[in-house]
Amino acid sequence: VLDEQELPYQPFETGEAALAAIEAGERPLVIFMDCIMPGMGGIEATRRIRKLEQQFSDQPAIPIIGASALSGDDNKQQCLAAGMDFLMAAYNAENKENK
Repeated sequence: VLDEQELPYQPFETGEAALAAIEAGERPLVIFMDCIMPGMGGIEATRRIRKLEQQFSDQPAIPIIGASALSGDDNKQQCLAAGMDFLMAAYNAENKENK
């Protein structure tokens, strides 16, 4: 979707990589976080990003939008409790309708 709109983005394969980028000073406008990733998952990465942000209270929190193929209120509550601002179903480009 971001490619189609020609929007720049930086993908990370793991929660550790996303956290390392924030620790290194990267400040994205928004984070799209997969809740289930290899290694450190998106829920734990979000918790750690939110904790790190507390050290920089002069800056607003980065909006984090979670994506999960899992359904159920328990999963949604875990994501929101970790600090995600919104949770959406995982996007599957193969199932997208071309209009």
